[in-house]
Amino acid sequence: MEQAKPTGYPSVDKPWLKYYSEEIINAPLPDCTIYEYLVENNRAYPKDIAIHYLGRRITYGELFKRIDETAAAFAALGVQPGEIVTVALPSIPEALYAVYALNKIGAATNMIHPLAGEDEIIHYLNEVESRVAILFDGTYKLIGKRIGETSLKHAIVVSAGDSLLFGLKQFYYSNNPKVRLPQDSVFHSWTWFLKGGKGTAVPTFAKDPDTLALISHTVGTTGEPKGVMCSDRNINALIWQIVCNFEYKRQYTCLALCSLTSCRGPRAARSTTARWRNRR
Repeated sequence: MEQAKPTGYPSVDKPWLKYYSEEIINAPLPDCTIYEYLVENNRAYPKDIAIHYLGRRITYGELFKRIDETAAAFAALGVQPGEIVTVALPSIPEALYAVYALNKIGAATNMIHPLAGEDEIIHYLNEVESRVAILFDGTYKLIGKRIGETSLKHAIVVSAGDSLLFGLKQFYYSNNPKVRLPQDSVFHSWTWFLKGGKGTAVPTFAKDPDTLALISHTVGTTGEPKGVMCSDRNINALIWQIVCNFEYKRQYTCLALCSLTSCRGPRAARSTTARWRNRR
């Protein structure tokens, strides 16, 4: 059979398919949320290592426990299904806890680079009308004095040292002193946040995997930075193809890296993520 002539449009020609086997191309994709996909594949292996964080080994059993604690804390702050919560964190365990906890209770995550420009961060917070945010302490130092310009009612400040082993944590804080949060009703520590969720029951929300799960943001190489709206199905398909194509097996490791050097300029973005509110 003669192959069709390329059209020049990648979305039509799909040139990437030549790198995949027919079995992978035709296999059914996960039909669930990202939280459900995580639990489904790992609930039988609670002692397996889920995260290596600078010497600390976090098992799947502990990961699920931390996600549940974080979900309860969000619920205690009144986070509702469909609400968009901003997470501006580097590659630390709390970032995973937050994303999966929000997904579990039916909320969506607005992911922004923790050291993006001031105006850009303010714009991304207001664009999706985030009422709650999880902020890296470096982000707090950048926008803390401008929080009144945002829609935020609660901002949880997290340090890269919070999940370190005791000895390394002491060393880290000797070189990176903890930020002193103002005594107001907006800024809170991660410890305060988790304590507020104790005793709060959080049932798993029956979420449609085709609805919004996460918003990422482009760098703006060809114009203004834009929000990329990803559904649970989008994210699961990406994870699934990586696992299948690279034949990952249990206890294989993958490096997750987020630079603490901002990759963006200080300009404010003009993206279109807020439109999702009218499309849900």
